[in-house]
This record gives sequence, structure tokens and C-alpha cells, in this order.
Amino acid sequence: MRLTWKMVFFVVVITVANGCRDHRDVACRNGLCLCLHGDDCDMVCIAPPCEAVCDDGGTHCVAECANSECTCGPGASCEFYCPSGPCHVNCEGNSFCAGECWNGSCNCSSGSNCSFRCKSGPCHVNCDGNNGQCDGECANGTCSCGPGSNCMFNCIDNDCNAVCGPGAVCEMACPAGTLGVENRCWISQCASGDLQICSDGKTTVCGKQCP
Repeated sequence: MRLTWKMVFFVVVITVANGCRDHRDVACRNGLCLCLHGDDCDMVCIAPPCEAVCDDGGTHCVAECANSECTCGPGASCEFYCPSGPCHVNCEGNSFCAGECWNGSCNCSSGSNCSFRCKSGPCHVNCDGNNGQCDGECANGTCSCGPGSNCMFNCIDNDCNAVCGPGAVCEMACPAGTLGVENRCWISQCASGDLQICSDGKTTVCGKQCP
């Protein structure tokens, strides 16, 4: 799988947006790091736990969350890092969001574009639906591609399950020797048509042709 950790659309969005925002270094208070509407924030976690919250549309965050969760508000653009787990990432509706999970869940709400990395499992990826692109790494967990979404999943261990909803286009890459093996690395539900196991020995697809 060609998982893109820092996707091209982030570069475009952030480059354009930074020209009209004030840059702020945000200090965390009582475990909460908050970036308010319209700000461009860098948030570093000095002493965990740290919860990072990026307010809403017109806001851009680069933040660390540790032993907590990161939240990218509706319409915001966010890059989240996890220096120490567990970490959960919540990308709310219509956001542009990249994040690191660690013993947690990465959630991409309806209409958002997301890219998730798993630092240490278990990691679960949830793409709710109508996601133009939702890419993620799973480990000892479940990858879910909601209706009408386009998803590329990478199972970084041999213990992943993918669920692909109606109208979803899914691709899952598996470690060598585990592709398509039930209860190891497989797409357990393909609502968009026939499941295909690709000739490369690493990829299985649903709702699309093999790469």
C-alpha cells in the first residue's frame, strides 16, 4: 500500500492558509492544548497527559497529544503527533487531518480527508462515510471504510480486519504470507462487489481493480 503520511492536499491547504493567519506557539494548561478559531498553532506537549483541540474551520494546528486524544474541529486542517501513548485522533466533519495513533482509535468523520499512522498497536481506523480519501495503518484491530468512501489501509502486523460499506472503494495491504487469511489479515465485509485478492501477494481490494 502506498500510504501517504503527509498527503499532498495538506501541503496545498497549509501553504495557502498560512498567508492569512497569525502564527502562535500554544502552551498547554492543565493538560489541554487549545487552538482557537482562525489561528495557526504549534502545540508541544511538555508533560503528559496532553489533549490537543483544534477549534474549527479557518484553523490550522500542528500538535502533540500524549496519553490523551487529539481533536480536529469541523473544517480545520490538522497534523497530530503522539510522543507517548495511548493516543486517539478524532477528525471531525469536513476536516483535513493527519494523525498518529498509539494503542487507540483514529476516527475520520463524514466528508473529511484523513491519513493515519499507527505508532504501536492495537490501532483501529474508522472512516465514517463520504470520505474523499481516508488512509490508515491498522494493527491488531479493525479498519472500517464507510459508505461512499475511498480508503487505503495498511495492516502493519498480521492481525487486521477490514469492513467496506456500500459504495466504498477499499484497498488493504498485508504482511507477506497473511493476505486473505481469515482472522489474520482480510476484508471481512465487501458491500461494493466481489472481493479480489491481487497477484502481488500483498493486496486485497473491494469495489476496485487490483493496482
